[in-house]
Order: sequence, then C-alpha cells, then structure tokens
Amino acid sequence: MTPFSLEPKRYDELVRIRRDIHRHPELAFAERRTAAIVRHDLAELGLDAVSGVAGTGVVAVLDTGRPGRTVGLRVDMDALPMTETADVPFKSEVPGAAHTCGHDVHCAIGLGAASLLCERRHTLRGRFKFLFQPAEETLEGARAMIEAGVLEAPAVDVLLGCHNSPQLDTGRIGYRHGASMASSSAFVIDVRGAAGHAAHPRSGVDALQALPMLLTGLNAIRAKEVAADQPLILSVGRIQGGRARNVICDAVTLEGTCRTLDDAVRGEVEAALRRLAQGTATATRTAVDVQWRTLAPALVNDRDTLERAIRAIERGLGADALVALDALSMGGEDFAWYGQHVPVAHLRIGSRCAGSSTQLHQSDYFCDERAIEAGALALAAAAAELAAT
Repeated sequence: MTPFSLEPKRYDELVRIRRDIHRHPELAFAERRTAAIVRHDLAELGLDAVSGVAGTGVVAVLDTGRPGRTVGLRVDMDALPMTETADVPFKSEVPGAAHTCGHDVHCAIGLGAASLLCERRHTLRGRFKFLFQPAEETLEGARAMIEAGVLEAPAVDVLLGCHNSPQLDTGRIGYRHGASMASSSAFVIDVRGAAGHAAHPRSGVDALQALPMLLTGLNAIRAKEVAADQPLILSVGRIQGGRARNVICDAVTLEGTCRTLDDAVRGEVEAALRRLAQGTATATRTAVDVQWRTLAPALVNDRDTLERAIRAIERGLGADALVALDALSMGGEDFAWYGQHVPVAHLRIGSRCAGSSTQLHQSDYFCDERAIEAGALALAAAAAELAAT
C-alpha cells in the first residue's frame, strides 16, 4: 500500500480547527460547540455523522463496501477545569477551562485520519468507525459511549486510540506492549464521631483520632499487603474535618486515589482498606465508612492488534518514527473500558515543543501542532491495516 500523505491545505485546515477548539474549550459532557465543529468537518468529508451520542459524542462510519473488519478510532474532546497561562495568540477565552491535555489536538488528529481514509475509500477494505468521545478527563465518557451502543451497529472488531505525549519528540510514535496505563480508583473515607466541648474531651468522640491510624495504615497497605514487584500508588489528596478550635471534631473525610496495573491488586487494596477502616473504627469508637469507585481499569494493549498497527506505521512513517516505551504510566485513561469489550491498541503521539519542559495538566501546557500530521498518518495507516483482514 502506498503510504498516506496529508495535503498541505488539509493540514492548514486542521490547524485552524485545532486553534478554534483550543480558544473555546468545553468541559466534560458540555462539548457542544466542539461536537458541532467535528460533525461539520466529517460532513464535509462526505460522512453522515450522528451527534448527541452519550450526551455530546459524535459517531460516523466510513464503509468501503468491500469485505473486511470494522476498526474503531476513538478521539476525546473535553478540556480541563483550569485557567490557561500559555502565551499563545489563540489562548482560551473561557474562564476556568483550558485544553491543557491536548484534546484539541486529538480532535484534529482524528479528523485528519478520517480525511486520509476517506481519500482512499475506493482502495481500502472494511469499515472505519470514528468515535469522538466526551468526558475523558472525568473518566466517565467511555462507559457512557459504550452504554449508548457505539461498539455495535456495526460491531467494532478492534479499536485504536492515541494521546499526545510531551515526553516524545514531535513526529515519533510511542507504544508499549501489555499494560500501558494504570487503573484509576477513587476512595472516600468518612469518619463519624460525636461533637463535644474541647475542654471536656470525654463529652464527645474525637473523629480526628482516626486520622493518624488511617494515614499510617494506608502506607502499610503498600508495604505489607501488596507484592513488592507490583506497581501501586495509594494517595490521599484531600482531608476535611472539624468545626471550630474549641469543639471536639465529630466528622473527618479523606479522599484519595488508587492506581495499579493489575485488576487483582486493585481488589486486594480495596479489601485491605476496608479492613483498616473496620479496625480503626473499633479502636477509636468512631464509625468509619469507605466508598470505593473504579473509574477506569488498567489499559492493556492487545498484542496482535498492536503488532499489526506498529508494522503498518513502520511502513508508512519509517522505522525511525517508532519508539518502544519502557516506562509505565500510572495515569488513568478511560479508553481502557473499551478494552473490556474489544481488542484495543493505544499509541502515544510525540508532541514535545522545543525549549519547553511543560507537561500535561499544567496551566502553561502547549502541544506542538506538528503532532497533528504524525498522529493522523499513524492512525490512518494502522486502521487501514487492521481493517484489511
């Protein structure tokens, strides 16, 4: 197959779209303007896109009319609730919202891949299903899309996804076999005691007594409950409690996150946390309740799907474009939910800006726009290969 190429005029249009979306960021499940831009561009390519999927998602199908598999391409659209500080001419005009994770670039990459595949529709096989998804940042969008039936009619056989990476030089495509991103779980621990006068401690039950036991116990879970060779992050990010300096504290709330690369380990941690809560309640005469939510499972790349994608990218972009990633990411990605239903492959698209050390989710994050072309070419090449048989 002749390698894909992106026409300069189309690249300029994708940059314009990216900058428009960047200037008008929208948060999870509020991506209405972004969705309208995506749907309009897909229509210009001759695709009949459906909007309003899972609230604000957009879905379109390219059917070549020839036998082959149905390959899904998932693209996230939402911004973060942050104020942008990057000094760019198309800076966010929405207070408290910014594309500091590069999902605006992802939209352009997805549209670029769609245009490349549409150009070749008469020489390709199978079907290509474009899933523009809301609410990745809250790790809620993928499940909502799945529940809305996006993996059916036509049924998706394999699914591709990507994320820009400031750790990689622009133009490089990173990949990792097996588990590539962590599961993400949120926990809330509520401790309830009884208020009383601070001068008479016995008149109440101090919920704060539970705090050092819980924090020490959480550290012990990592050291004593989980195998040393298993990656695990267990962090408390918020603690709230107390009413006044002279009142015995009657309630404390701790909120935190658990990140693992193994779903079995996640279960072990949850069980250990519940035992810790029960023991702390007995020791401190408080009531301790644990709420646990799995926001996303570990993202595990299907070996055959990833291998075929890599070979196609190598043919299209050259072997030098590919980077095998050794480092694990303990970040969460709701793309992993799709992997519970179909084989998936997730790629990293190099987006490092020369002279900049800023990272994802920082207020000054800026993504090298040349990642649009590299990402579109990589996704199109991989999708065409995976659809062929």
